[in-house]
Amino acid sequence: MPGGHIKVGKLGSRRRRNLFQRGGRRRKWFISTVGLCALIITLIFGGLYIANAQENRSYTGLRVAAERSLKPIYSPSLFDGLTDEPAPEVAVEPEPENPPPSKEVALVEAPDPNAPPRIYLTFDDGPSALSTPKILEILAQYNVKATFFVLGTQAEARPEMVKAAADAGHVIANHGYSHDYASVYASPEAFMQDLHQCEDILTGILGSPPKRIMRFIGGTTVSQLEYNPGTRDAIMQALVAEGWRYFDWNADLYDSISGPGPAQGVLGSQLNTGIDEKISYGIKDIVVLAHDTNARTWTPADLPMIIEHCKAKGYTFEVLSGSSPECAFR
Repeated sequence: MPGGHIKVGKLGSRRRRNLFQRGGRRRKWFISTVGLCALIITLIFGGLYIANAQENRSYTGLRVAAERSLKPIYSPSLFDGLTDEPAPEVAVEPEPENPPPSKEVALVEAPDPNAPPRIYLTFDDGPSALSTPKILEILAQYNVKATFFVLGTQAEARPEMVKAAADAGHVIANHGYSHDYASVYASPEAFMQDLHQCEDILTGILGSPPKRIMRFIGGTTVSQLEYNPGTRDAIMQALVAEGWRYFDWNADLYDSISGPGPAQGVLGSQLNTGIDEKISYGIKDIVVLAHDTNARTWTPADLPMIIEHCKAKGYTFEVLSGSSPECAFR
């Protein structure tokens, strides 16, 4: 109606709006309350579950540990196949009172670190008519023994020299028969035939086979062997099979040079210096290469100074044998 009075329609609409707003606030409160209660309940039951799970895990761990500790004792596999019958006795072979010696016998003697250095004088290619008597005379004068690597051809020509050296206590060793590089190193068979030929000659001169000690002509690193390793290996295998010992050298008088040769004392002085140097490096066994031929007149000329020098240093002189320390270039 006019005059400022409120209409009934508008009043009803406002009341409905107020009622709806109050209902919305109640619904929000109810939902919040229900959510809070649900959260509290979840936290309570969740804590109980976690505590229970931890207790169960702890118990499970303890049980597994206990089972593992008891398994070696109570494992059924340990009792499988057990019977009342006594176990068969195991025969134990008694240790022999005197065990058999090893089949591997060392041919080379062990070096003595406290022993004085040893000098092995060796002379190749003899005997000779001029040098051998002089060498034997000097060795006798100083009471020194040496090793002579004899050639079969030279032994055939001067058997009395071979016999004289052997009677004086020197070792007669094998240097082959011919000293012909081409024929000797043609094949393993040719090499062994040349070696046996010399051995037969020495056996006839000495009355018994000499010791199986030999030296390769030119040494084990001679070019004929270096360029034919198959031949070299086959020769060495044949030597070992027949019980031969072969020796190179680690000190050289260098008296195999041609021509008139150096002045007396030059080669001997160089050799003495070389020997002292090697010994200072810890080499205790010095195998000296020298030659016994008519052309090498400076060899006996320098021999006294070599012997005197080594004796003054306290070195000892020995001969090569089957048990001497190895001296090989390879």
